[in-house]
Amino acid sequence: MDEEEINQEMKKSSSVDLACTTAVEIIPDPRFSTYLKNVAELREAEIVLLREVQASFVDKFQTGGGVKVQRMEDGLLHVKTRLLNRIDSEEFKMPVLLPKSHPMVLQLIRDAHRNYCHAGVQFIMGKLREKYWILQARKTIRSVIHNCSTCRRFESKKVE
Repeated sequence: MDEEEINQEMKKSSSVDLACTTAVEIIPDPRFSTYLKNVAELREAEIVLLREVQASFVDKFQTGGGVKVQRMEDGLLHVKTRLLNRIDSEEFKMPVLLPKSHPMVLQLIRDAHRNYCHAGVQFIMGKLREKYWILQARKTIRSVIHNCSTCRRFESKKVE
C-alpha cells in the first residue's frame, strides 16, 4: 500500500466534507420553516375527526367487559388501561376509544394493514392499541384483513 496515495485520498474526502458543511451552514433551508406548525395542525385535525367519530356512537355506547372510560381535556373519550403506572406516553397509557364499525375506523385498520406490509391480526391490533382502543378490535381487524385483495390472492388455493 502506498501511504502517499492514501494521504491524498484522505485530504480529498476531508475537503469535500468541509465544503458540504459550510454550504449547509450558509444556505438556510426554507422548506422546513413551518414544520412544527404543520404537525400541530395535523394533530388538531386528527382530534377533530376523532371527536366526530365518537359523537356518532356515544349515544349507543355501552361499557362492556369492564372498560373504564374517561373524558380528557381534548374532549375525547379515553380508556383507562392497566398501564397507568408505567412510564410511557399518555397515548399508550390511555388510548382513544373508537367504535367497531365506523368507516374512519375501518380506514385506519386498512391503512395500518397496508403500512405494515399486510401483517396479521395480532400485529395490527398491537400497533393500533398504541393509540386507539377499538371495541371488538380482533373481530373488526379480522374482517378487514379478510377483505384485503392482496392477502386473499396469496391465501388462495390453486385450481386443479
